[in-house]
Amino acid sequence: MSKTRAWVMWGLVIITLLSGCRTRSRNASGYSNQLSIKIDLLEGDDASAPAQNSVIERPWSSDHKWRPKRSHMWLNLQVMSENKSRHLPHGSFRVEEHAGMVWPKSDQPDEPIYLSFESDLGTVQFSGETDETGASGQVQVDVNSKQISLLEEAFDEEPPLELVLSLICRRVDATELIEYVDCGIKIDITQAGKLAHHDFSADDIRELIRTGHTFKAKGYIELARHHVPYDYIITWKKQGYTLTADQLVYAKQRNLDADMARQWKDVGHDVDLEKVYWIKGRNLKPASAVEWKQAKYDLTLEELYWVKSRNLDPDSAIDWAQAGYDLDLDELYWVKSRNLDTVSAVAWKKAGYTLNLEQLYRVKGRSLDTASAVAWKKAGYALDLDQLYWVKGRNLRPKTARAWSQIGYDLDLEQLYKTQSRNLSPGEAGEWKKANYNLSLEDLYDLKRYNVSSDYGAAFSNPSFEPLTVDELIKLKQSNISAETLKKLRRPKQPG
Repeated sequence: MSKTRAWVMWGLVIITLLSGCRTRSRNASGYSNQLSIKIDLLEGDDASAPAQNSVIERPWSSDHKWRPKRSHMWLNLQVMSENKSRHLPHGSFRVEEHAGMVWPKSDQPDEPIYLSFESDLGTVQFSGETDETGASGQVQVDVNSKQISLLEEAFDEEPPLELVLSLICRRVDATELIEYVDCGIKIDITQAGKLAHHDFSADDIRELIRTGHTFKAKGYIELARHHVPYDYIITWKKQGYTLTADQLVYAKQRNLDADMARQWKDVGHDVDLEKVYWIKGRNLKPASAVEWKQAKYDLTLEELYWVKSRNLDPDSAIDWAQAGYDLDLDELYWVKSRNLDTVSAVAWKKAGYTLNLEQLYRVKGRSLDTASAVAWKKAGYALDLDQLYWVKGRNLRPKTARAWSQIGYDLDLEQLYKTQSRNLSPGEAGEWKKANYNLSLEDLYDLKRYNVSSDYGAAFSNPSFEPLTVDELIKLKQSNISAETLKKLRRPKQPG
């Protein structure tokens, strides 16, 4: 056979059961029904059976030797009896599990192949040949009537041929099935066959009953069919959950963790399966609930998800509480989104300002600082936030205000701003004071405007004479009269 024909589909295999197979009755030794068995070798993964009719496309390896493709070979049996087509009760199973399977050893894929299945219930043998289009062959079924009778007596019903064939192919013994009769549940032979197929033993059922589980046979079959293991069932019971079979299947399919559910109970959240699944999908942790409780926040699951999605931190909540702010979750999110911190809040408190959240946000937005507020207080000005913003916007300095105060000028903020805008300085005003001139801000401004300096005023100052007025000093400056000339014109000071 050419290499170009190496990759072919291994198609449907139709096998006709030998007509010599006999049917057993109560006094006979075999079954007489004429049967046909369809065998498909299917491709699937290691974990589960493939979809029906997913036929293998690569029947042999590149060296043309007939081999199963790793563990991806499955055998699917279908029985046609009395003109009716029925699938075997237990679906597909791996071909590789059966040591009786023999593949051709030569390069020719059309050499004979053999499959053999055996249990104490009997033997099923398949022999056939393959070619490019598929395989064909025959099945021989030999039933052990004695073992079948044991099953019939134990279950009080005659086992269907399809079930017997399936049990033989799966290498299930009669003794294994009979154990289910005495394990404590009401069960028929078909149900026992399904449990045996899924390796759910009678001992497992006995132990589950002993630990308080009360499933019916249908429930155990559902657990077995969905591969819910014994240990998984027991763990939920140990953690305080008495679940139905459907609930256990629900939990297993969603990979829910009984230990995690118990941890949530331990921190005060009595969660059911729906809640456990909800928690799992949102990746919530019991430790988070504990941390928020330590911060004096007893949160619901929805609130825990809310704070998680907004990346809120219980440590931050504790910091705000220690700073004197009892914040709810919305407020915690509000301060986080505006990047407010407790360091600023504490600093303002130390400066004598107890600010609410809106005020903290306002001083942050206006870049106000506590050092400036303290400095204004030391200068004798207890300013509110608006006043602090007002002096900051006009670049007023508390040092300048204190200097004016030290020479006897008790100025308000408007007056301070006026001195700044007119370029008046406390130093110049102090020099005028030393020259015995007690001037107002308007006087200082007029003198500055006419360029009359304190030195000029001091030159005309004499304790024996009355001081000149501002108008006189301005006129003298404009007339260029010297101090010597003025001294001759000065009149003595009037007594009293």
